[in-house]
Amino acid sequence: MTEKITNLAGVSAVAVMFMVGFAALQYSSAYSRSIQPSSFRSFSVSGEGKSIGIPDVAEFSFAVVTQGGKDIGALQTDNTEKANAVIAFVKSNGVESKDIKTEAYDLSPRYQYANCGGYNNNLVCPPPEIVGYTVTQAVSIKVRDFTKTGTILSGVIGKGANSVSQLNFKIDDPTEVQNMARA
Repeated sequence: MTEKITNLAGVSAVAVMFMVGFAALQYSSAYSRSIQPSSFRSFSVSGEGKSIGIPDVAEFSFAVVTQGGKDIGALQTDNTEKANAVIAFVKSNGVESKDIKTEAYDLSPRYQYANCGGYNNNLVCPPPEIVGYTVTQAVSIKVRDFTKTGTILSGVIGKGANSVSQLNFKIDDPTEVQNMARA
């Protein structure tokens, strides 16, 4: 009988040790998840700085849009000639080459769709036919002499641009103003 008690005590001791070990493992796992490693040896600082700067550049975009037939080469040549005339005008008003940047160039087909009588008609509709192309060339300009901004804006339309957009006055190099705000 003492042998049974000894075996029972041994099994009970092993079971208790297993339960204590399991509880310790659960506690240490939960504790390690609750601590964020990034919170050790770190600090954060935030602040706000304000400074005022006077714009030194007027920036705007213009586009030359040319629509034509199926002769893509002639259409591109026509568009390029118009864009070059506008750029020559801009340069003649004191804008340097570094301040002229082509933003986009697009060649898109124009389609003619057949009228097939609506949705309830069972006629087979032919595929759309390409009737011509549209070439669009968009250019951005930086004008550093504000006294010429109005002349250049109105002049680009007269030289062949179809649209003018996005006139913005900004500081070309904001580093100095940012440093003043940080001080």
